[in-house]
Amino acid sequence: MPGVSLAAGAFGGAFLVALGMAASLTLTPWALASMVVAFAVAARAAASWRGAVATTSPMAREAQDGGPLQPPLDARLCYGALALLALADPAGPPADEGAGAYRVAVAAGSLVCAAMLWLHARGDRRARRAALLAVLLIKGLLVVVAPLAVPRPPIDVWQLHQYATSYLLHGQNPYTTIVPDIHQGHAAYGYQAYYPYPPLNLLLSLPARALLGDYRYGLVAALVGAVALLRAAGRRLGVPSRAVDLATFLVVLDPRLERLVVHGWTEPYLMLALAAVVYLEARRPGSPASLTGLVAMPLLKQYFAAPLVLYLWRLRPPRRSLLLVGGLGILLVVPAGLLWAPQLRTALEQGFVYFLQRTQFRPDSVSLVAALHPLTGYTPTPLTAIAAQGVCGLLAGLALRGAGLGGWLLASAIALLGSFLFAPQAFVNYYAFVAFVLALAFLCAHRAPTPAAAARPAVLLADEA
Repeated sequence: MPGVSLAAGAFGGAFLVALGMAASLTLTPWALASMVVAFAVAARAAASWRGAVATTSPMAREAQDGGPLQPPLDARLCYGALALLALADPAGPPADEGAGAYRVAVAAGSLVCAAMLWLHARGDRRARRAALLAVLLIKGLLVVVAPLAVPRPPIDVWQLHQYATSYLLHGQNPYTTIVPDIHQGHAAYGYQAYYPYPPLNLLLSLPARALLGDYRYGLVAALVGAVALLRAAGRRLGVPSRAVDLATFLVVLDPRLERLVVHGWTEPYLMLALAAVVYLEARRPGSPASLTGLVAMPLLKQYFAAPLVLYLWRLRPPRRSLLLVGGLGILLVVPAGLLWAPQLRTALEQGFVYFLQRTQFRPDSVSLVAALHPLTGYTPTPLTAIAAQGVCGLLAGLALRGAGLGGWLLASAIALLGSFLFAPQAFVNYYAFVAFVLALAFLCAHRAPTPAAAARPAVLLADEA
């Protein structure tokens, strides 16, 4: 059945991507193999779609009296896979980052979370609720204390964002003010002197930097918001609570979740934005608000192109939404261009043109082109990744026509995975976002088939559907 195929492909893809991230931060045979198989699983799910109306999976057809799932094979596999993720990387950040006590806390939390999965799989409604709450509290506490446990991670991403937000708070242009070299000339792949990322990351990071001194607390807030919106979207779509819980576990039990905050990678902002779009789509498909959120995403990450194109192509928002969002963009861009033309030009050059022209090839990237580079000698460019994203997005979009919100998310994940496998740089933070997209696709593949079921109120910790 189409719904079963989409749900299985999305869950399997998310699991394999997360498992590959647990294997290594950089290129290893196991990490790359996991990503390639994840791509194949997601692509197989897309290819199995036959254009029929999406139906519910066995999880969505379970008894509605609040009782536990009977243990079909797919449920056992889901819980087993999640337990493996919970225990896949129990050590946390590397020892050289000076977080010994935090490493012990992460290891202990992993064991408790694995036990809570067993309780969630076997328990009644109250036990499942308690198990979910325990996992959310444990993982939430670990990400909240991450900036305290590792106050100065030895990575240039953190240094660039810390200084850039500080420059902005003091009225300086972060795109033209030099950031000190955290590696003091010993970086293996060169020194980035200026802030090279799109500007919305800075704006979202400013409150945490100003109030708490570390922009990474903004990432913590984004992760919390993304999980809350995922769950709210599930209830709005009429997804059974067990499927909502499993999608939640896919996100919070990611073996590298704590590292996203420790290292200061800004993908949590992108996760929050996408979760908000899915929630808005669940409330009112094609609304100007959801389209605005999608249009804003390239201002967070340059590689977010195919999901927006696929949304316009496959979900086809109303013309009214397109006109409203386009008019809003003109009203914002034209006055800003007249008032701050030099600043916007440097932001465009450093945040976008830099990505296209000066992103250098990293042979330690978790990508096919990096693995084959010693044999082929081919050095990929960002255009290679853009071409791969376009081809994969086109094929996935054609295969998943009529598959609705879940199909759009699965096609977006396939396009992004294909892009990263041929990118000059692709690391843990890139794939963490893909895993989140797949978790949302798994959630939406279980949406209720009736409008009445989809109209139930959204809550964070719901009883059984």
